[in-house]
Amino acid sequence: MRGRIVCVQPKISNQKLKVTATIHTKKQGLLQAFMPDRELSALVPRCIMLADKKQALPQLIPAITAMLKRMSLGRTVRIWKYDEHYYFSFIPWREVKFCDE
Repeated sequence: MRGRIVCVQPKISNQKLKVTATIHTKKQGLLQAFMPDRELSALVPRCIMLADKKQALPQLIPAITAMLKRMSLGRTVRIWKYDEHYYFSFIPWREVKFCDE
């Protein structure tokens, strides 16, 4: 299943950064899905935000939110269900076809 991200919301849960998105799909309308850590680390590299620190202050959340919105809103994603929760990932490069002009 595929859909388009219409809202993204980072939050702190058990001292960890978790991101959920509202995704619009043709089949099911709006649904909530989690962003896997590998997708989060591609959009918000920890090394840029924290260097080699392992603790972050909650004051970083507005900056992270702005980055996530800019990098994800409107993008098409692939959605799957695992353990009663929906997750999503961005469309991989291998699906991109380059063509002659």
